[in-house]
Amino acid sequence: MKSSQGLILATRQERSEQTRRAIVKAALTVLGRDGAARLTFGSVAREAGLSKGAVTRHFPSRKDLLQGILAFRAETFRSFRNDFAATQSPDETQPFTVRQIATMREMVENSRSPARAVFSALMETPEAMQEMGKRIASSLAKTQAETTDAELAHLRWAAGWGVGLLSVFGLSPFSEAERGQLFDKLSDNELWRRLEKPVEPNQ
Repeated sequence: MKSSQGLILATRQERSEQTRRAIVKAALTVLGRDGAARLTFGSVAREAGLSKGAVTRHFPSRKDLLQGILAFRAETFRSFRNDFAATQSPDETQPFTVRQIATMREMVENSRSPARAVFSALMETPEAMQEMGKRIASSLAKTQAETTDAELAHLRWAAGWGVGLLSVFGLSPFSEAERGQLFDKLSDNELWRRLEKPVEPNQ
């Protein structure tokens, strides 16, 4: 059994984590509603119903806050991918690629997602952008590992990101219906399998 001191420490840690999550969610609300320029400790504190000091105790700098936002969004998308994977047939080929495209689609179609503001804010923080770059590179490597045609995997992966980011930044020439059709085609393994190069006899 846990000691009373251990229980107190656990409770404090849980409360601290709850407060951190509340601060990050408030920051996301501010980003989505007001944009990156108005993301300040004061605006986040007001949105979270906390004092400015409480916010800076958990996130001493703007960089720390932005990194907390990035980590939270990564966790959110991991949860979405896991939930999506649970709906897929165990015989599905290229499962990571399909999950990645589904996640991008969720990012642009979920009206509550302040993705554009998040990306804009992260551009101010080279360290956070580098971390995101590593995660993106990792997703490309996993996509490539699922196919025998690396070039086609690169094309499919880049197309998914392209459709998503054009929509996020309000630059997409496609209607919502057209965008949905593009995501459907990008998710269609049978379509892409027919385009793969034949496997060499020695491979």
